[in-house]
This record gives sequence, structure tokens and C-alpha cells, in this order.
Amino acid sequence: MRELGASDETIASLQPTEPLLPENHDAWRMYWLVETQPVYRPDGALVGFSLPALLGLMEIYGVEDPRGCLEKVQIIWTDMHKTG
Repeated sequence: MRELGASDETIASLQPTEPLLPENHDAWRMYWLVETQPVYRPDGALVGFSLPALLGLMEIYGVEDPRGCLEKVQIIWTDMHKTG
């Protein structure tokens, strides 16, 4: 059975362009776990990531500040999926 998202080794090997602050580690990890759960419009355009998948992952991993983590994952997603 395929696991959700990137492996721990892959996540550890992916470094942001700037140093990662300790309070952002949960968001970085959650982004890479939910990154493989995109949501598309009927015309095939990318909308974003699956919120139910992210919420479930935050619960599984015991994220202490789900709202703050969600906001940070949204920022990371937007930055990583910029076009042009």
C-alpha cells in the first residue's frame, strides 16, 4: 500500500531556501505529506491541497497549533506552486 506524502528521508533532504525556524517544522513536514493530495477543478486546473487530508495528518502527528500550521502550509503551498 502506498503511503501518504513524502517519506521522512525525503522530507529531511528537502531544504527551504531560507533557514527553517523551529516553529515552522510542523508546517514544513505537513506540506510535504499533503503535497501529494492535490485538488483539481473539473477543467483540470490545480485548486490546492486536500484540507481533510491535512487535518487528518495534523491529528495523527499531534500538531499542537492546527490553525497556525494550516496557515503556514497555505503559505508554503502558494509559494511552491507559483507559476510564471
